[in-house]
Order: sequence, then C-alpha cells, then structure tokens
Amino acid sequence: MMADNFIKNIRKRLNMTQEEFGKMLGLRQVCISSWERGRCKPNTSNAVEIIKLAAKYGIQVTLEDLLI
Repeated sequence: MMADNFIKNIRKRLNMTQEEFGKMLGLRQVCISSWERGRCKPNTSNAVEIIKLAAKYGIQVTLEDLLI
C-alpha cells in the first residue's frame, strides 16, 4: 500500500475529517489532502506524529509505511 493510502486509511479508521486529522497534527486540511492525493508525502517529523497519533488508538503503522 502506498503512503497516501495509508494516511487516508488511518484517518478513516480514526473516523476523522481531513480538517480534524490536520488539527490533531497541528497542520492544515490542505496538507492532509495533498498527502492523500499523493501530491507530496509527510516529512519525517510529521510521519512520526502520525505514528504516535495512530498508536494512541491502537493502530500500528511504521515510518516505512508512511514514507514509501
């Protein structure tokens, strides 16, 4: 699975909108949208924050999953 699909999948499993997910990460909705569309990928620090957020809800994801 590509990083954009992982990010969208995580967000959907958390039952959050792009705006809510972005706020949890300290980012704007447009950034989340760009990731999910495959226009860009999260940098390492954002990927780490996604991993931490997912882990809080029992979702396991690796840095490799988000940066491929």
